[in-house]
Amino acid sequence: MPFSFHTHSGQFCKHATGTLEEIVQKAIDIGYTHVGLSEHMPRQEKSDLYPEEEELHMTPADLYQQFKDYVSEAKRLKAAYSSHIHVLVGMETEYIRRSCIDEIVRLREEHCLDYIVGSVHHVQGMAFDFDGDWFARCVTHFGSMQAMCSAYYSDQFELLSRTHPDVVGHFDRIQLFESDYKPDKLVWEAMQKNIKYCIDYGALFEVNSAYMATSGRGQPSPNTSILKFIVSSGGKLTLSDDCHAPEAVAINYESMHDIIRDHSLDDHIYYLEIDKTTQLLTRKQVCNFLQHPFWLN
Repeated sequence: MPFSFHTHSGQFCKHATGTLEEIVQKAIDIGYTHVGLSEHMPRQEKSDLYPEEEELHMTPADLYQQFKDYVSEAKRLKAAYSSHIHVLVGMETEYIRRSCIDEIVRLREEHCLDYIVGSVHHVQGMAFDFDGDWFARCVTHFGSMQAMCSAYYSDQFELLSRTHPDVVGHFDRIQLFESDYKPDKLVWEAMQKNIKYCIDYGALFEVNSAYMATSGRGQPSPNTSILKFIVSSGGKLTLSDDCHAPEAVAINYESMHDIIRDHSLDDHIYYLEIDKTTQLLTRKQVCNFLQHPFWLN
């Protein structure tokens, strides 16, 4: 304790900075016991490239090679630092179109990944979270925030039900630029459906601390209302800093500690670990979360 199972580096993500090894080293320095490496899966179409990738004249083939290089480096770091920290090698998903599902399954099997973070950054093929302008275009396309959210949670269910990610990434990402949004009855029912499905198969819901700054609402993702519904329904939580630079490892963890304490979420925190005997992924509960020495540093 503590840990993060959602991380990125500039070495393998063009909107991040620093190397993957620097992320692992910072995690060790700060006192992490576990860290999950989760670079983005390669997107498949040229139209899916982000502006910084287009500026570098990258292609989908380049993204795939970058991902292969990432897995190789991540596994090297897992072995090199095994006496200092428990490293898991995973990836963060994309759901842009239905063909992404088969690609997620293939990548996980081909590269023998320890786990996956199930995230959605597009709605019906449209990227919504790159910046405020991209988000506004999506809202205009769908006609309303409610309609866009409905489509988002529908896409999210498709991802969750067909790939069973071990960690659910920033569950309410669709609210990134609409921090005051209140879902209507139909959207809330869709959210509940997704949450209950994940609970049934055993996923961990990340409490994403990076979101506290980027959303402008001072809350993690998912927000505290959703978190309380998750735990009241029997769900399990984990911690993620979603760092995009070494200096962002454990970003906002002190504030997240206070939120977890104030909303009595501390008995519901879990982490991932590879069992040394079976080599299978396991979920372990954190005991005495609030009293851990990490919070005293």
